[in-house]
Amino acid sequence: MSPPPDTGVPDTTVARRSYVERLEETVNDVPMYVYVPHNACLSLGLSARLISDDPAVICAMQAADIRNDNKQIVGDFVIGGKRLSRGVAKKGYCAVVGDQVTIGMGEETPLLQQAIAASGYFFRQYPLVCRSELIENTLKNKSIRRAIGIRAGKVIMIESRSNESLHDFAQALIDIGVTDAITLVGSATAYGWYREENGMRTTYGNLPDEKQENISYIVWKEQ
Repeated sequence: MSPPPDTGVPDTTVARRSYVERLEETVNDVPMYVYVPHNACLSLGLSARLISDDPAVICAMQAADIRNDNKQIVGDFVIGGKRLSRGVAKKGYCAVVGDQVTIGMGEETPLLQQAIAASGYFFRQYPLVCRSELIENTLKNKSIRRAIGIRAGKVIMIESRSNESLHDFAQALIDIGVTDAITLVGSATAYGWYREENGMRTTYGNLPDEKQENISYIVWKEQ
């Protein structure tokens, strides 16, 4: 099981309009947290400390993987319309064009250029589920898994509460109704946080060194 998250002091005593709802769901002996953002918009960010200091941010989770050798972002990566990285080693993608978030799979997609033209966002990761079909991946180890996906037309994040293979995690996503999903950075050390309706902000993992400037995050902000 993953260690319990560190929980900070509520930043307000008043219920907030924009927040993250955390649900607990278990299927096929795979226990999961399901994070549902409310009244928030999705973007990408690169600095954990700058994101953390922004009071409008209600959730941040590590997004794209980085290479072990040169610490560069793996695969196509667009932030605010600027393309910082190229490649399709991982065929899954998340594209944010205007208010539309699309999670899909493919070596080529017009959404990449649309994200650039519209000052949007785009990153690649391992595909897990595409159109309700499980996508097999070559990685066979077990770890804490995280994903961003679509369920009932809504964008959600999912985290396994125990070490799981990608296959078992993907099957669990399908079984809880996720139609499309890609991985986010997993492991117990990957850094992130979310803020609940009562203002309580919960963090997990280890804050990365700011010298690691290519660590990226999906960022949910108040609308």
